[in-house]
Amino acid sequence: MRPACLKQGLEKTQKLQKEPAQNQQKMLSALDHEACYLCYNLLVLANVVVGTKPASPREQGHLQQLCLQVQRHISSSLREDPAFLYRTNLKNLAAQTYVKWQELLSQSWFQLTHEQAKSDEV
Repeated sequence: MRPACLKQGLEKTQKLQKEPAQNQQKMLSALDHEACYLCYNLLVLANVVVGTKPASPREQGHLQQLCLQVQRHISSSLREDPAFLYRTNLKNLAAQTYVKWQELLSQSWFQLTHEQAKSDEV
């Protein structure tokens, strides 16, 4: 889900590395925009799939991994620039997603500890 990896894949499919063109800078900019657009849509879809219910213990591990990936590959590695508003939008969505998923993890943890306390009382 890294924008840089998506951009490299798009470059390879369009063979920009081997065939320099006059409009190569324009094409690279368009590919950067497309890669960020794809990452943005993947994050939107991931938000829909994850939902709002607390995660089970098995799902918590996957959700923690997703949080780490979002933090590592989008929030910290993507440079913002006033000329590239789409990057800022992607970083904002990544931050919102990260916070939402961390809240889900904390709710799940609270729910599990509450259930364990009930079972210990019985």
